[in-house]
Amino acid sequence: MSTAKDASVEHSARSLLHAGDLLIYQQRERAILQSLRLAGVTQQKLREVRILEVGCGGGGILPLLTYYGATPGLLHGLDIDGTRVRSAQSRFSTMRFTRADATRLPVRHRCYDIVLQSTMFSSILDSTQRKAAAAELVRVLRPGGFILWFDLRYNNPVNRRVRAVTRREITLDLFPGASTHFVSAVLLPPLARRIAPLSLLLAEALTLLPPLRTHYCAVIRPTPGG
Repeated sequence: MSTAKDASVEHSARSLLHAGDLLIYQQRERAILQSLRLAGVTQQKLREVRILEVGCGGGGILPLLTYYGATPGLLHGLDIDGTRVRSAQSRFSTMRFTRADATRLPVRHRCYDIVLQSTMFSSILDSTQRKAAAAELVRVLRPGGFILWFDLRYNNPVNRRVRAVTRREITLDLFPGASTHFVSAVLLPPLARRIAPLSLLLAEALTLLPPLRTHYCAVIRPTPGG
């Protein structure tokens, strides 16, 4: 299974001294927090929930969630790249990280309150494998839990190793019948990197235009028994 993630957001966490990358990273963070609030997650609840990140790379979103109250011992990250998993475990020793394929998760049924993924599905080019991975996210989710989703809504013309996941595909093919709430986020990365060093105000203003937002952040609640 392909794991070539889109670099537009992933790279930003490693280059925060650049105003454009910092803006991209902060816009992703704001979208994630907005989605958690919309899902009814309070700081107290965040302390208590078990969270799984599939396709966590070298740590993913899990470390960010600890800043907002998540309990490290209740966080688990999975990634197919063993080198990234070892790096994550070394950097964030109070969390658990495991090497795994998203289409065959080594996790029991209904274990986690929140299952999240960030730019992992867009690295899966095969539609059948996408459906298999989506089914696994649903399988390990506890009743009443939800999937926190962050991924490309448009194709990246300079990275043919990733393919966008449209809203239609999410709602009709991957999670049919699920209750969904979408937030579009992140200014077109090449534009963000060009404009933000000159004017953060202008960059944020451009982000108000929906066609210039390249990612979806979504809360997905599968139907009971789905």
